[in-house]
Amino acid sequence: MRLSKEIIDAKMAEAPVDVQEAVMSNDVAASLVDIGQQHDLHIDQLGILEEEGLYVMLGLTSPDEFFVGLRDRLGISSDEASKIVQDINERILIPIRSKLQAQPAESSPVQPLPKTNPEKDDILAEIENPTPVQQPISTTGGVPKVSPVSTLPAPSVTNEFLAGKMNETVNLPPQKYNADPYREPLS
Repeated sequence: MRLSKEIIDAKMAEAPVDVQEAVMSNDVAASLVDIGQQHDLHIDQLGILEEEGLYVMLGLTSPDEFFVGLRDRLGISSDEASKIVQDINERILIPIRSKLQAQPAESSPVQPLPKTNPEKDDILAEIENPTPVQQPISTTGGVPKVSPVSTLPAPSVTNEFLAGKMNETVNLPPQKYNADPYREPLS
């Protein structure tokens, strides 16, 4: 069974801090890889093992569904799945459970920080709802003319020599080639 990222993220946000730390821990990932290697699982099967392990740690699947999911998705025998579940239980799940039981019962799940950025919101509001620019309109001869808001100064050429050269056509002498520059060599 594959679950969407949104469901996993929602469960992760609701999970206690110890479970969140365990899911993100390199030690748990290394333990899952080690268990997979002990049971001669291939790399694609290790990915499935980690995925199913994540589901059971977050409470998305029950222990019975975990066993069935491993057996079916990995394509292994019930005995081998039972050994893998037992190893995961001993090396990963029992330590997490003991940490949770040692915690006071009144602790609440981690509250995610709000993802609002006032500068970002202001910028987006300005882009989505731009303020109109008022330009003065003058009428001459019955046809409205829009006067420019700002006028850029016309470029002026200060050097007479450059002004004269800019009006002339420049002819380059033809180049003589010994070989055709577009032809590829034969060898």
